[in-house]
Amino acid sequence: MQYKTDPPRLQAATDWPATREEGLQRLSDFVDRAGSHYAAERNYDFGPEQRTNVSVLSPYIRHRLISEAEVAAEVIAAHGLSASEKFIQEVCWRTYWKGWLESRPAIWDRYVQDVVHLKNADAQNDLMQQVRVACAGETGIACFDAWARELVETGYLHNHARMWFASIWIFTLKLPWQLGADFFMTHLLDGDPASNTLSWRWMCGLHTRGKTYLARSSNISEFTRGRFPQTERLAPFAEALTDDGQLENAQPVKPRKKLPSGDVVLLVTDEDLNPETLTFDDARVRSVVMLSGLEHGVTYAPRVTRFKSAARLDARARGARQFWCTFENLDCSDRHAAERLVQLANGLPFVCAEIPVGPTRAAFEPMLDVLNAQGLAVHFVRRDWDDAFWPHASNGFFQLKSKIPSVLQRLGISG
Repeated sequence: MQYKTDPPRLQAATDWPATREEGLQRLSDFVDRAGSHYAAERNYDFGPEQRTNVSVLSPYIRHRLISEAEVAAEVIAAHGLSASEKFIQEVCWRTYWKGWLESRPAIWDRYVQDVVHLKNADAQNDLMQQVRVACAGETGIACFDAWARELVETGYLHNHARMWFASIWIFTLKLPWQLGADFFMTHLLDGDPASNTLSWRWMCGLHTRGKTYLARSSNISEFTRGRFPQTERLAPFAEALTDDGQLENAQPVKPRKKLPSGDVVLLVTDEDLNPETLTFDDARVRSVVMLSGLEHGVTYAPRVTRFKSAARLDARARGARQFWCTFENLDCSDRHAAERLVQLANGLPFVCAEIPVGPTRAAFEPMLDVLNAQGLAVHFVRRDWDDAFWPHASNGFFQLKSKIPSVLQRLGISG
């Protein structure tokens, strides 16, 4: 397979136009590289200006400006499943994290409580000062400091750099993993509550109990091609952390329900900004409400907020061409938002793309209670990809990984 040589669009990986068109263009630019080239080069972090070895699709997939199914279909059509196996598995890791957290929502709640407790309890001592030094990239550990600054300045880090960074944060700097995860969620354009929280838990031995990841100087030097040739002060061991809470048993993912027939009001959140590709059964969209301000338990950096706002505008423009109906914007941080939503319903039921566990759902649930009290139902639309994969995400990734070929076949994605 021939692939494009250093496509100029991918050189500018730190420029992130928040549109579906941009996501599809990046997919087109990358697809030739998603086979053997990706498998061989994916672990190398060449720096923020050289991302041709990875897809840089994650901010677009995170907000569903493009979908996992679209990405998988394009890549498999170009390479076949066998040659693109590594890339498809990476796409499915995100799906695994989402499905796993969906069956254990208390993990997210506990994480949010921990972040609040740590910030409040230690505001007067030196822990938060140590955290500020780490987040400012002033620890004196060259690679770590470079990654901290890169994250703040670009909203992105290579996946391998995220692993090294988290390991150094936990085992060398001995800072609470929850505050590192919060730092990532604040600044990452692709910050996902499931992928981020559970990856940090995995790093320190809480996800797969006792299994940790240790950043090593030789590994960092090799996979940055010598950008950081000798990293001093790194912890020589990574002893697994423990917590006081018992890992709750997985709750079965609730089955997908059929939508009502007739007229409905469509709610659009930042969790799925591709409303025109949702399946509505016999429902007819008569109006659309774009929801913003659903941010319980997380504070986003200005760069992330701008990306989300621009993506929302793009979704509204595309939706207007698809549905030809009235559109309203509603800031859900306003204390009268629930009452306003009742008015916008005009007696019709709501439909909304499924809101997975995380800050958006936590912020929306009080509004949902108000709507239900007014006799207004909200029906959630689950995409076929999630419905097919999530039931296999209740245990370790290998369970889901073994099902990838059969699930893709069921979804009509093959090559």
